Amino acid sequence: MGGFYPYDYVMNCFRSVPWNETVKQTTLTALTKAMQLYAFLDIATNPPNIGRFYPPVDLLSEFERIR
Repeated sequence: MGGFYPYDYVMNCFRSVPWNETVKQTTLTALTKAMQLYAFLDIATNPPNIGRFYPPVDLLSEFERIR
């Protein structure tokens, strides 16, 4: 399948993954490590122009909140 995947296909894929505390913690740890390499982490946290960008969000803090 090339290009975009249909919504139902993607949601079925998400739902097929068993979700438990171990999966949650592993996912959050991986995302936290990946965000250290994210070039726009500073802009997401403190955008220069809120009218042009999405509202500010501190991704690393949000991961910890979910944790």
